[in-house]
Amino acid sequence: MRTVSLLLALALLTSLRLNAQHPVDTSGRKLVRDVFVSAGGLVEGGGWVTRGEVLGGAPGSTMLQGGLPDHTFEHGPAVLGGGLLHASIGLTLKENRAKGSSMKLRTGLGMAWVGGASSSFERTERFPYDTLTSSGSGGTLYADSVSRSTYDIRHTHQRIGLDIDLLFVKDFPGHWMLYGGAGVSVGTTLGGITRVEHRTSRYIETLDNGRDQGVYVTEDESVRTSGVFFTNIHVPLGVGFRFARRNPFWRSLVLTWETRAGITIGGEPTNTPGPRPGISFLLGMRVDLAR
Repeated sequence: MRTVSLLLALALLTSLRLNAQHPVDTSGRKLVRDVFVSAGGLVEGGGWVTRGEVLGGAPGSTMLQGGLPDHTFEHGPAVLGGGLLHASIGLTLKENRAKGSSMKLRTGLGMAWVGGASSSFERTERFPYDTLTSSGSGGTLYADSVSRSTYDIRHTHQRIGLDIDLLFVKDFPGHWMLYGGAGVSVGTTLGGITRVEHRTSRYIETLDNGRDQGVYVTEDESVRTSGVFFTNIHVPLGVGFRFARRNPFWRSLVLTWETRAGITIGGEPTNTPGPRPGISFLLGMRVDLAR
């Protein structure tokens, strides 16, 4: 038994000595290989909104009580736009350094500040104010008293979501790299506010279509909306420029430009219906931890 123990101890010491003389290079086996930080913007478009969808986006509004049946609804497409911040890490699933190709799983958080195009309700009334007789032609001219009421409604909110992307990366021998893949984002809205602005004006319309003796009043109201879950399916496509090939610090930094075309479902009050196609643009930095 002692002989076996001595042999095992000798074998272990020999193995440690050999490993010390020939250390194993594990730098290529790091799982977390990249850190991504970027900022940009997004644009989304939906269908044409209806009166009920716009009013439903301001629940509990005192200014919109009754639904404004005497006002004409100026509808338009549900267009959204805003700023975007994104931070993530890249996990290397597969790599072929000889060919400069790799497959990565990128996961992180995205934050967006989004605002939609405003919708309007309008009403204009005219009343005879004065009657004038032209000294030249003898014709009768009328001056009207005009009363106008306009409601502008606009919704803003923040989004926070978890992003998961499967990326296929190609590093070229020089400074450039390309990548693309598919991804999904899931999250919720935060801090949603629907702002209602009511403008009323009363004035005399002069004969040359000008205004005289006008009275103008503006009042506004802000209505908070609840958080709404959303899902975004997108296709990321990007290009990167590595700052250097030899310097250890600069070769780890890659300037990236990425576009994401996709479809978003949810994440809005009822005034933005249905799936919304959109695109986002991101300018950022990739830190290659393996370089």
